[in-house]
Amino acid sequence: MHHRVNADVLHVYTPIEFLLLASFYRGSFESLIVRETILWTIIIFTVFCIINPIFLQNVYLFDTYTTSVEFIMLIIMSVAFMSKENDSLNQRWQDNLDNWFNTGILIYFSGALFYFMLSNYLIGFPLYILFMFQAAHATLLLILYILFSIGFIRYKHA
Repeated sequence: MHHRVNADVLHVYTPIEFLLLASFYRGSFESLIVRETILWTIIIFTVFCIINPIFLQNVYLFDTYTTSVEFIMLIIMSVAFMSKENDSLNQRWQDNLDNWFNTGILIYFSGALFYFMLSNYLIGFPLYILFMFQAAHATLLLILYILFSIGFIRYKHA
């Protein structure tokens, strides 16, 4: 069996993931300034994702630069969304379906930020440490999926 690091796939996955999640936030804000800012953030980040493997990081290393920037920007968007939603108390928190998705995004990307920032440095660590980091990451991912599932189930019944 041949083992290969699939880090090169992340250089394509990262901008697509950011495009989709940032588009969710772009559609959640009514302010034209915020919507345009998010659009320009998507464009500039995509350019950064193209430049990164060419000039900054080897395509066969984990894309820690772009992933870290992506996570920080999504955390900022998530906190801004939460602030906006807390200002409008038209409905209970759990009745706003977007809150479930936003909370999952905030928890996952906040928790996984340091894991992805350090991923290229963790390669030389003992296996048990790698497994601990991977278990923590898997737990965060599970929380994300559970919160997304609650959002989808509540949407189905709305």
